[in-house]
Amino acid sequence: MTNNLPFVNKIIQRLTKSGISTILFGGWAQELTRMISPKSHKDIDLLFINKDFRLVDKFINENSDILEITTKRYLHKRAFMLDGVMIEIILIQQEKKEFVSWFWGEYKLTWPAIKPICYTTDTKQIVRVASPDVLRFYTDNYQNINKLRQKILRAA
Repeated sequence: MTNNLPFVNKIIQRLTKSGISTILFGGWAQELTRMISPKSHKDIDLLFINKDFRLVDKFINENSDILEITTKRYLHKRAFMLDGVMIEIILIQQEKKEFVSWFWGEYKLTWPAIKPICYTTDTKQIVRVASPDVLRFYTDNYQNINKLRQKILRAA
């Protein structure tokens, strides 16, 4: 399957029907908010604001067409393949009045206010998209996250 906007909408709708409310993130969100020019995408990145991944794990386990990428199973992330496309979900947890992600259980990223933008597709579907402020914030912090990722991979 092609990783196009109808496919993005399809996976978001499937997750939503399973009680998993997500926000489109990464390259697709950058494109829809006009931060970058349209391009082909290798994956779909989503944000999931919740206390844990129980609903996502259940979704993965109960759908035979979903193949979990176990090498990307972390405290902060789940990833799976669907129709040849990788979907990555980052967990954001609420701690008191803050929204945080614990990358590999070691790096605490405290997110700015997450106020999704509603994007209407050509087929009149509404997709919640991360705002440019949130996308820039993550990009600004990516170097620290990637340093820890490299350390974890070297230790494995």
